[in-house]
Amino acid sequence: MKEYLDKTIFKEIAKVGFPIYLTGIVYFISGQGDRVVTAFLLGSYYLGIYQLVALAAVVPSMVISSFSSSLLPSSTYYYTKGKDIKEISSVSFRIVTLISLLVAILGYAISPFSFRSFSLNTF
Repeated sequence: MKEYLDKTIFKEIAKVGFPIYLTGIVYFISGQGDRVVTAFLLGSYYLGIYQLVALAAVVPSMVISSFSSSLLPSSTYYYTKGKDIKEISSVSFRIVTLISLLVAILGYAISPFSFRSFSLNTF
């Protein structure tokens, strides 16, 4: 019978991929560990509330990240067109800072309404 996966290749893949596998496991535990602890200590009702608030809290970070992620390709494009890298970096920093400031101000303005609507009268 012919072996389809050579043992030496499998060992090399496992050796090279081990840090990646370990990073994935740690990332999952750090991302979901708080939810497991919340469910264990407080129950599923509070886990649902925690999950809702955690999902809402990710939105500002995603908005800022989407702008930051789009700046690298556009910066590369303008650099190849002959623009100065210091000018590109300065404009990129200003854009991300301005958007971050606007998101922070908007979050601060919305937070009292969010706290009132999420407040629990179960105590």
